[in-house]
Amino acid sequence: MKKILIIALLLLTCACFAACGGNTTTIDQTWASTETLSFSVYDTERGAGNIAVGEANFTTTTILTAEEKASGANTKVTSVVTVDTQTTTTIFYANVYTVLSLERTFIDTADPNAGYTLNGKHDGKNFVYETTYTADGRTEKGKIKVGSGNYSDFEFLYFFIRCYDPSGLPSVTVPDPATGEAVALTCSLIDSKASVKTETELGTVTCNEVAVSRKSTPVGASSYVYYMHEEDYVAGEGSIVKSKRFPVKIVENNVSFVLKDFTPKK
Repeated sequence: MKKILIIALLLLTCACFAACGGNTTTIDQTWASTETLSFSVYDTERGAGNIAVGEANFTTTTILTAEEKASGANTKVTSVVTVDTQTTTTIFYANVYTVLSLERTFIDTADPNAGYTLNGKHDGKNFVYETTYTADGRTEKGKIKVGSGNYSDFEFLYFFIRCYDPSGLPSVTVPDPATGEAVALTCSLIDSKASVKTETELGTVTCNEVAVSRKSTPVGASSYVYYMHEEDYVAGEGSIVKSKRFPVKIVENNVSFVLKDFTPKK
């Protein structure tokens, strides 16, 4: 069961400033002042995989308090992923697509001692974090070198990628507090006409399919994210910046996230 939440953490979700292959890349914000994305979570290793085992909800806003803006943030993303008895809640503060800090809480109602809280921030070159475990109150501190650019967090990854034009996708380094290592990832456009069935009123849509893979061994299986074509759907009444290129499906090994609701709408 814990494997599912680890996979979920790897999904939603981010970062780099240089395009692969040296192409010129356009980077821009791709969410309106307030955006919500809700996904059903499926696991093919549990039955036929056609019954949801959980849900994931992501709320993004650029309407921040003065205190929240003090660190340089202009975007706040709240991620809540629930699978069976386990819930992971993460609040990200970012300068659009660059994560500045995060607050993460994990709880398991079936095993209260499995819980923890993690607070992390980027200090200019490193991801500095502190984890406190519910079972014994023990605290662990660490620092992972990720550099001054081309970095993000696993859960924020797919929000970051959507800020890039599909023709110039990024490479990215993400910190993994579980191992204390920095993980290098590559992003590649696999199919610009992938057909994906959503659980929304959009039905089946045509998407850009993007693969995210580890650069070094153990490489393992790639994860895949499917983004709406910008020319097919842009929404956000009253917002200067509109919601576009949002993900409608994410696949990591046996676990998949399928979009079931979203705002804003046309």
